[in-house]
Amino acid sequence: MAGRPKKYTKKGLEAAVEGYFASISRSVQARDADKQPLYNDAGEPIRVTEYVRPPTVGGLCLYLGIDRSTWQNYADGKLHPELAGVAARARARMECWREKREVELGGETRKAVSDGAEVRSMSIAEKVALLEEQREALAELEQETPAGDDAKPVFGFAGRPDDAAEQ
Repeated sequence: MAGRPKKYTKKGLEAAVEGYFASISRSVQARDADKQPLYNDAGEPIRVTEYVRPPTVGGLCLYLGIDRSTWQNYADGKLHPELAGVAARARARMECWREKREVELGGETRKAVSDGAEVRSMSIAEKVALLEEQREALAELEQETPAGDDAKPVFGFAGRPDDAAEQ
């Protein structure tokens, strides 16, 4: 294949990806709701991976010293069949973390995560329109706030976010 040589071989990428996950996580003993250690049927302690920082493609790319488009190329089985499996396993680990967090945080998080995905796929114009709708809704809520000498806006400002600094 013509073009720039790859920065990573399969073994090199596997080691580097593992290094990334090791740099943002730690292995701890699993505990029950009463904070008691958990053991498997063989009496061995159950270990779980606890992430100190969320695993992300962006964070992984920074750690690897590559551009996101390079990572996407590595993940493409047609372009780099020898690296695609490494990329797929890394993506699966990230998805596993996200699914675990969604379960821990409940249904509202699932809605927020899916809403966030919607927002990321919006054009700038759509995002601006959404922000305007949210500002109008906030303004309506502010008007419903009981008036009085000590009445303050519910959300800390009564208008555009840049008006907050002036108050």
